[in-house]
Amino acid sequence: MRKVATFVDQLRAIPQPCPADGANLPPTGWIGSPLGHGFCDFLITQSSTLLGPFASERAFWDWRVSLFERFGDAHPPTAARIADIKRFMPCEHPIVFTHGDINRRNILVRVRGEGPDDIEITAVLDWEQAGWRPIYWESLKWAFIDGHTPGWGEFGRVEIGGHYGPDIDLDFVLQSISGYVPF
Repeated sequence: MRKVATFVDQLRAIPQPCPADGANLPPTGWIGSPLGHGFCDFLITQSSTLLGPFASERAFWDWRVSLFERFGDAHPPTAARIADIKRFMPCEHPIVFTHGDINRRNILVRVRGEGPDDIEITAVLDWEQAGWRPIYWESLKWAFIDGHTPGWGEFGRVEIGGHYGPDIDLDFVLQSISGYVPF
């Protein structure tokens, strides 16, 4: 897990390029595919529907929260919960390159012995959800995808997520309102 965490650090260090021609996005700080187009993310929807791109984290969050607002239309406590989420989500995170689907089934390893130095990561697979997201997104997805594997989810939350735990929690609260949002 620690070796994979170094890969996450390397991905986060990639400078965001200017978006592709026609993307109508600012030069930096946008959320989208690697080149600034729509992206898929199975945390948001179980389909491969393209989402965005979004000009900023605020635009991304406003759009995401809007998907859940219909659940509050007939239930005032849910409406109040959604309003709290929208109010408390900070939208000034660094936007970094993210794999978006790091989990044990997407990591190929070669084991040469029984010591920690005998394990070599040979590939990280499945880049379908990769792109530019808020810095906490990789740890959110790490916990979401494989959070029930002993040690894995907590490592992603603490070691990958660092001090972004409250932001991860808030995202899980949003997701708990209905689970996936159908498109």
